[in-house]
Amino acid sequence: MNMRRQTLPVNDVFGRVLSLNSLHPDVARFHLSGESTVGTGTFLVERGNKLANAVASALHLPRSGHAVSVSIRIDREVGCERWRRSFDGQPLETVQRLHRGNLVEHVGCVGLGLRAVARSSALVVELTRVGLVIGGRYLPFPGRLGLRIRAQVSAGREPGSVHVVVEISSVLGRLAKYQGALCMEQRQ
Repeated sequence: MNMRRQTLPVNDVFGRVLSLNSLHPDVARFHLSGESTVGTGTFLVERGNKLANAVASALHLPRSGHAVSVSIRIDREVGCERWRRSFDGQPLETVQRLHRGNLVEHVGCVGLGLRAVARSSALVVELTRVGLVIGGRYLPFPGRLGLRIRAQVSAGREPGSVHVVVEISSVLGRLAKYQGALCMEQRQ
């Protein structure tokens, strides 16, 4: 594995909460580049019991499948990133930005407070809070509503790829888990 470090233009969002040198170069290129990024791959997507599955559907989380075609495009703008994901043609779009030094992912009017850290050259992102965003104000939900989110992005088996695992659960159990490899290309 080539662990040679690279100098990349650092974006405003992840670049302020992570160090370029603490991540594997492929993970850094995907998350810290100042350019737009496109990735494609195939994922395994799992869901939980019937009630959790109904909640996952209402949240527009990806449907279950063993070879789900995935694409992602991250467009970087001043102060935010627009993440456009597609799971077998089903869109999941979010906006990530910093708010008072904290990473927040917006899914419609819901704001997910996230903590991003580097562990063993991988990026680990965990949910810290959930709230409603109205008129630029954040109104926190008590106890994160029992929601748990954990994502890990590590170097893939092939150069220029990353391996992604995202787990979303609640008091109902697993809502969704998806994992697989994304091959990346940089776009401007």
